[in-house]
Amino acid sequence: MITLAEVLEGGDWSGVSSIEQDGAYVDKPNLESTMDFAEHQRIVVEARGLLQGQIAHADRDAKQMFEDLAKVYNEATPGMVLVISKGIHQINSDAHILVRLVKEVDKNNAKAGVNFHLNVEPINLDNPNVRFQWKAFQFKGWAPKNGPAYFWPEPGRSARKDKRRNSISSVDLAAHLLKVREMEIATEKRNLATERNANWQSVSTKFKQANTDLEYRPGPKGFLLLRDDGVLVTPIKAKTNKTAQLIYDGVKITRKNL
Repeated sequence: MITLAEVLEGGDWSGVSSIEQDGAYVDKPNLESTMDFAEHQRIVVEARGLLQGQIAHADRDAKQMFEDLAKVYNEATPGMVLVISKGIHQINSDAHILVRLVKEVDKNNAKAGVNFHLNVEPINLDNPNVRFQWKAFQFKGWAPKNGPAYFWPEPGRSARKDKRRNSISSVDLAAHLLKVREMEIATEKRNLATERNANWQSVSTKFKQANTDLEYRPGPKGFLLLRDDGVLVTPIKAKTNKTAQLIYDGVKITRKNL
């Protein structure tokens, strides 16, 4: 069972990361609040409440991924730890903590283990003059490792409670953005995005199962570009040297051999 002692500090959890933006790489902070590591630990441990009961994902890989996480949270699993790779960041649009489930012997290997976003939201939003506390409401993971994103609890479900208290170590509301209406808008956008992701996962899985002759180069990212841009040209296997154009209209994927 995960305890505070098993939620560890990643080497650069409060540093910066180089992120691609507009065709160039820029440094972005891994921590966009004044919240200390102890409060991050508390949030991660309290997220156990999100992993109670049966995981009910239809996708086998996603179900296994969240079941593995739930097992470590709820059972004695010697040698397994959670590493906080990034503190709370992207608070304007997609506030989350990046955590990695990994064997303790591999804790310093950033490529080992399985990454999750622990999505968080602020409470105490009714009064802009008080400080607020972040609370976890959902895990996000990728199955397979570079594949589609999945969520637990699934979109539309939240374990958020209305328990209110001033944060012992959080940023001031007025200093960081969060008026009540702004958070409502952000929540609406998040719900639309998760709904779109869920639809894409279903559509792309069925299409791949029915079109096993396609290579989907340059790999999973190429297929994700189809979701964003609507068109992807991909080679066909069996050394035919042919290509196929895939078109996504937000509802289904159609294929045209070229």
